[in-house]
Amino acid sequence: MSNDSAAAPLHGVVLLPCPFCGGNARIEEGFDVDCESTTATIYCEGCEAMFGPEYPDDIEDVVEFMGRWNNRVDRVDREDAEAYRAWKRGFAAAHKASLGKDCGVWDSRNVGQ
Repeated sequence: MSNDSAAAPLHGVVLLPCPFCGGNARIEEGFDVDCESTTATIYCEGCEAMFGPEYPDDIEDVVEFMGRWNNRVDRVDREDAEAYRAWKRGFAAAHKASLGKDCGVWDSRNVGQ
């Protein structure tokens, strides 16, 4: 899904499209179930990814929360991703050899990802 229309800024910030599908992102501000705290949650209208909820104290907290949604890393190409996975597998094997067993963090269940 593409972000065809420019989103209107909220508190001076425009949300970037969803990092997963490119769909339009929207923020919903409301109250928690006890109506004692304000909440902010960002949703993707395309794939329904959700970020939050956050419990902001003021507008500055909402702006910071929106900034975290907008903070992206550059895309990694396939070659770089495979090089990282190979390094991770090597690190896990060395870690296992030093311990004599899988430790549950760098074990065979986690390194193939």
